[in-house]
Amino acid sequence: MNPNGSRQLALAMLLAMSLPAFAWEGAEWGDLAEARTIEVLTHDEDGDLRETTIWVVVVDGAAYINTNATTWGENVERTPRLDVRQAGSTRRFEIRFLEEEDERHRLQQAFRAKYGFQDKLLGLFMDESKATIMELVDPQSGTRREAR
Repeated sequence: MNPNGSRQLALAMLLAMSLPAFAWEGAEWGDLAEARTIEVLTHDEDGDLRETTIWVVVVDGAAYINTNATTWGENVERTPRLDVRQAGSTRRFEIRFLEEEDERHRLQQAFRAKYGFQDKLLGLFMDESKATIMELVDPQSGTRREAR
């Protein structure tokens, strides 16, 4: 199996072991913090909708997601926003890409703490130093968190 096929298989197995997505309740991060997975909606370069189930962590009152060389991640890099859909509701978020190494490391540790063995296993197939870590920013709030 090629490396990309191995990564995709490992990711599919890990997501299959995750619990169902959170119950959407507006702007509060509480349910999101407890969620094992969320569904994000992005658009491929040709405009097709891409629905992807991913992991999420909430740290210090902000929600973060990450990816490593995926199509949905490329979609967000091209257009830094995405939709989160849950229980018939969809909510749009802008994306802030984390560049600061200390902040990235802190959040990688948060993913490791939340997802444990699954995150370690996935780390065998992906270079964590190349992960794209993103903050979900509510465009309604008009505020962005500053890098730590």
